[in-house]
Amino acid sequence: MKKNLSMMVAGIAALLRALPAYAAEKSGEAAAAAAAVAPAVVVAPAVVPSATPSGLAETATMTLATNSAAAVARSAEQVTRLSQYLSRAIYSLIEVMVGGFLALPGILTRMWDMTGNPMERRRLALGAFVISWVVGSSFLVFKGLRPTILFRLRAWGRHWKPSLAILRTIVAGGDIVVLVVFLLLTASVLSIMPAEIPAREVGVAIVWAICILEGARMIARFFLVADDPKLFSPLVCELGVKPETGYYLFIWTRRLLIPMVYGWLALEFLRLGGIGGNTRMAVFNLIGLTITVLLSTFVMQNREPVAAFFAGGKKGRHRLAHTWHILAVASVVSIYGVFLLDMETGNFRALTVVIMTLAVFVMAMVFLVVMKFLIHRMFRLSHDVVHRFPELEKRAARHERTFSRIVFALVWVFALLALLRVWEIDIRVLGGDNSLKVFLERLTSVGMVMAMAWFVWCITAALIDYAMADGRPGGEPSPRARSFMPILHKIAAVVISIFAGMIGIVQLGVDPTHLLAGVGVIGIALGFGAQSFIKDFITGMFMLAENVVVVGDVVETGGICGTIENVGMRTIHLRDFNGALCTVPFSEIRTLVNLTRDFSCAVLDVSVAYNEDVDRAMGEISLLAEAMRQDPAWQADIIDVPEILGVQALSESAVILRLRLKTLPGRQWAVSREFRRRTKNRFDQIGIEIPYPHVRVYMGPASSRSESTTAQAVS
Repeated sequence: MKKNLSMMVAGIAALLRALPAYAAEKSGEAAAAAAAVAPAVVVAPAVVPSATPSGLAETATMTLATNSAAAVARSAEQVTRLSQYLSRAIYSLIEVMVGGFLALPGILTRMWDMTGNPMERRRLALGAFVISWVVGSSFLVFKGLRPTILFRLRAWGRHWKPSLAILRTIVAGGDIVVLVVFLLLTASVLSIMPAEIPAREVGVAIVWAICILEGARMIARFFLVADDPKLFSPLVCELGVKPETGYYLFIWTRRLLIPMVYGWLALEFLRLGGIGGNTRMAVFNLIGLTITVLLSTFVMQNREPVAAFFAGGKKGRHRLAHTWHILAVASVVSIYGVFLLDMETGNFRALTVVIMTLAVFVMAMVFLVVMKFLIHRMFRLSHDVVHRFPELEKRAARHERTFSRIVFALVWVFALLALLRVWEIDIRVLGGDNSLKVFLERLTSVGMVMAMAWFVWCITAALIDYAMADGRPGGEPSPRARSFMPILHKIAAVVISIFAGMIGIVQLGVDPTHLLAGVGVIGIALGFGAQSFIKDFITGMFMLAENVVVVGDVVETGGICGTIENVGMRTIHLRDFNGALCTVPFSEIRTLVNLTRDFSCAVLDVSVAYNEDVDRAMGEISLLAEAMRQDPAWQADIIDVPEILGVQALSESAVILRLRLKTLPGRQWAVSREFRRRTKNRFDQIGIEIPYPHVRVYMGPASSRSESTTAQAVS
């Protein structure tokens, strides 16, 4: 049986050795055929056609045939080269795998021979002891000590309830202590062994593998997993990731780490055992294939969630939602293919470039996520501050967006530079070294100028807000100040932008003299064309300076009545009762009625019937107005004694009585509605009639007889 197995293996090896010769022979035949076809086409005798239509047709036919034959020859040559390349790659892969398989009997034989030598048996026993000690220490520490520490920390957290940051720091410290204990236990045995003993190298390799695996698990657990969600909330929960998703990512991180770490450990064992390169290459290929399969499985498992994420974004990403998994799997398989081809040549440059490119993208994305979290924490305000200063939250959100965009742009710029470094692209070829240096210096100067301009704008805006809120309770600006603040902010922004732009132009090496002359000419042209804007701006400035309107006033102009929400540089924004926002240019305002300046008046007309006592009705109205003025619910709104004006008019069916109540600005409508309600209820109680339109019909004698006759006919 052993002899038959050896013969079969020898036959397979002979077949594999014959594959390259056969592929080369076939490739040579194909190349010879292509070479035989190409000259026959290219060196065809040139025939000078006649000028007749038939000669022109013949020329076109010959040209088409020549080009087609040349294209066929080039395609055949490319196919031949590709087939040679693939045949060599496949043969190399099969040879590596079969070579490792053929080396197994030799490995087993060598191990059996080692057991017959007392010195070798001693080495094997020492190696077994070291492996047992390291593995046993890992189980004792990571399976026994760590759960106990976490249980104690969990109980302590429930009892003392410290902050989340302290809990997370303590848990991370506990993991580090566990790892240090494992290193001390293993070092106590490995340190007393001589360096030349292979068992020591084996133990060190195992310790390194366990430390790398447990350290990576520790980091992944810190960021992704919550041992107790009520106490140990992972960082991903603060970034909006669900705990289930975090644990799923932790599981897949562990799945990918196991073949990497233990595969490296297996390669170290083979190296220390003196195993040939074919076997190590076979194990290396197997590790790469395992990782490729795992990554492809991970992509396919998350196909639908990622597709839903892409489909819920911009329109340009909808197509990517249906094809992203194909691109991802193709990328993973391509990386493995590049790895195999590089392994054949012994130069792993292409694989290194691909892996480094992916690493740069991953690191950039991780850094962006972390920076987004840190920036949000930096600009986050407490609930007390938000309640006291509502406008401060909007300003913080605006600065957070601006700062985030700047940081994101810088991150992607550095990522691009890193990619150029990985791809070995020297950007200095765009110009000399000096020109690149000058360009980067000028670009940096412009960036610093823009940053300083933004900082000056923030300080200026804060000073404007502080000056406008001076002397107000709680730091709230007055309505007039709130009217001026947007205009002052815009003017400050324009002035700072102009100065920053001029300084930036100077930093770029551009002479601003000619630019200013051109801007002056353009300004004159714009001045003639922007007369309406200037008119609106000047009119608005005079209205604000004269304190005609402020934000919050209720005004009426041009048939539009509403509350002033915002005062711009050339327009005023009104919100009417129906919620519609009306924009009125200052120059279009001919007459403006301010209904809420200083104080307001509720002017009420009360109708009574002609048969009622007018003096009695006026007395009741006066009592109602005074009672409403003394009511605590309305006492603050009515600021003066009610004024009974008397009989306003004698209409067709009622006597109109008028009174006036002086109220706070904007409260006249609420006071009017409440007074009308009280008047109706009081008049109903005392029997004063409030007339309403009605018609009395008087029937004459003829009409009565006609109605009686009609009634008899019907009966």
